[in-house]
Amino acid sequence: MTSTKPEIGFVGLGAMGFGMATNLVKQGYSVKGYDVFPASIERFKAAGGIPATSLRDSAEGKQFYICMVASAPQVQDVLFNPETGILDVLPQGATFLLCSTVPSAYAQSVEKELKARGRDDILLIDSPVSGGAGRAADGTLSIMAGGSDAAIEKGKFLLQEMSDAKKLYLVPGGIGA
Repeated sequence: MTSTKPEIGFVGLGAMGFGMATNLVKQGYSVKGYDVFPASIERFKAAGGIPATSLRDSAEGKQFYICMVASAPQVQDVLFNPETGILDVLPQGATFLLCSTVPSAYAQSVEKELKARGRDDILLIDSPVSGGAGRAADGTLSIMAGGSDAAIEKGKFLLQEMSDAKKLYLVPGGIGA
């Protein structure tokens, strides 16, 4: 019996995000990526990724979604914008990996807002990354990941694909650790 790798949704195809997303493509994942800059989407397509036509298109039906945008306001827009945000198209029980470097208080507020909006089924992993574009492309980033035990268990394999084994720090039990 062969296991298939899950499809991944990805937003933020800048220097770091492009490397992270294309590394996953090289590892055999089907990655559907989106960026606000069309040239970044075209570059991703040329590297073997699946181009999304919109932010929502990148997330629809994806049990795993990686967010690598530049700031907390951008994360807020990705998830909660009433017109373009992905909250309503993420499937039940999806895992959302917040790889953007945002304040821990903000990451905690995302978890609270998910619950307030009736989406506490979404497993959130606060997983900021470090290491630069080269290490992103090589899958050897340093990642400090916090989340519920269930979230860490479900998303650990993706964190392992993107990180150096000696530089993956898992902190089960909470967001913003």
